[in-house]
Amino acid sequence: MITKVLITDYVWPSIDPERGILEAAGIEPVVAPDASESTLTELARDVDAIMFCFAQVTGNVLAEATNCKVAARYGIGVDNVDIARATELGIVVTNVPDYCMDEVTDHALGMILALNRRLVPHNRAVVSGGWGDVILNQPMHRTRGATLGIVGFGRIGRALAAKAVGFGMNILAYDPLIQPGSEVEGARAVSLGEVLTGS
Repeated sequence: MITKVLITDYVWPSIDPERGILEAAGIEPVVAPDASESTLTELARDVDAIMFCFAQVTGNVLAEATNCKVAARYGIGVDNVDIARATELGIVVTNVPDYCMDEVTDHALGMILALNRRLVPHNRAVVSGGWGDVILNQPMHRTRGATLGIVGFGRIGRALAAKAVGFGMNILAYDPLIQPGSEVEGARAVSLGEVLTGS
């Protein structure tokens, strides 16, 4: 049974949502004052679970967490936790595989559209009073028919491709786990070089 959870770090103004859920379940949240290895090692000694965002959950921290059953990442990647050591110690490592997919892909697509339509230079021209000839000096390009190259075709890459296809874009994708030449979810899988030169 889990009775105490260490929260190593967070990026939000507070952990009130976590605190409310944990306390309602009879679980005591322990919030680290900093994410140093020495602090986390000390606080991990009597917790049943660790929740972490960007803090490094090292093998030393895990070794001291003798009651720990699970280390849960607020996010997708788990490169800041020693998975091998956790496995040795019988600690399950979890993550949130779809964390912020829409937020990341919406932002990426917004940046693509801003670049393609030259929104930043046009905004600067309008703000400085130079609206008259800005359109003639800075050509804009049609999105439909443009080719978007995506490096890394996991969940976020695929979600971005699906949105870009809605704008009529052609998609080239590189991922070391996908065979070049195949069609994957509306994208043509190609080499890294082809993505860089063809998009």
